[in-house]
Amino acid sequence: MLCADCDFDSLWFLVKESKPLIAEAIGDRVVNVTFASPEKRQYASITGLARLVEDEKMVQKLWRPELKAYFPNGLEEPDLALLRVDFHHAQVWDADTKP
Repeated sequence: MLCADCDFDSLWFLVKESKPLIAEAIGDRVVNVTFASPEKRQYASITGLARLVEDEKMVQKLWRPELKAYFPNGLEEPDLALLRVDFHHAQVWDADTKP
C-alpha cells in the first residue's frame, strides 16, 4: 500500500474497499503500519485505529498520478475508498552503525 498523506496524528491511504486486507483492518481496527528505507537504514512503526472514511473531496485532494499503477481507472475506480489510521503509538529509528 502507498501512504497518500499524513498529518499530525493520522495516515491516509487510498484503497480498494473490497480487498480482504481492508476488511481485516476494519474488523480488528487496531493496525500496525511500518515504513522502511533500507538504503538509508531508517524505519518507522505506527500503531493505531483504522477506519474507512467517506470523503470525496479528500479522495480528490490525495489523488496523485502515480496512484494510477494501483488504480488504473483513476478516480473512477470501483471500490476506491479512504483508509485513515489514527496514531496511538509511533516509533522511528535509524539503524546506522556509524560511530
